[in-house]
Amino acid sequence: NKEGLDSVVYTNRGCHIGHITPRFKSMIPENYKGTIVLQMGGNDCSVTTAGRITSDYKTAIDKIQQHAPNSHIIVGGITPRRLRGKHMADRINMVNNNLRELAIKSPGISFMCTMYEKTLFAWDQVHFNELGRKTFVSNLKTTIFRLQKSAIVKR
Repeated sequence: NKEGLDSVVYTNRGCHIGHITPRFKSMIPENYKGTIVLQMGGNDCSVTTAGRITSDYKTAIDKIQQHAPNSHIIVGGITPRRLRGKHMADRINMVNNNLRELAIKSPGISFMCTMYEKTLFAWDQVHFNELGRKTFVSNLKTTIFRLQKSAIVKR
């Protein structure tokens, strides 16, 4: 809201995609026509395969599209978890590549890239610090305005 976007944010820290998906109906008004941003899946990367995470993400997107078919979904790529090792980084990259491909092939879905420097994370190298949050919001704002401009041009 401070950046000039009318928004509502729901935080589900510590949850997995499967825990969040059933909550969408209470978070998103039926037939909502705006932009919905999904930033989830990081916790899933600690416990399951890239294929399962991608499948859970597709299920979540399908549920949103059934509930709010005229909305536009921005999928934020899973951010790095730098202290978790190469295996975790490879899994995150695989999921992000799958989500990017899904967005390319699917109308009404966009993917937001997540190239973030180590300096944007808190001590745990998982959650954003204040500068990281500001950077994330700035990237999100740019993505939303780009999508709005693109929609105006298409009309």
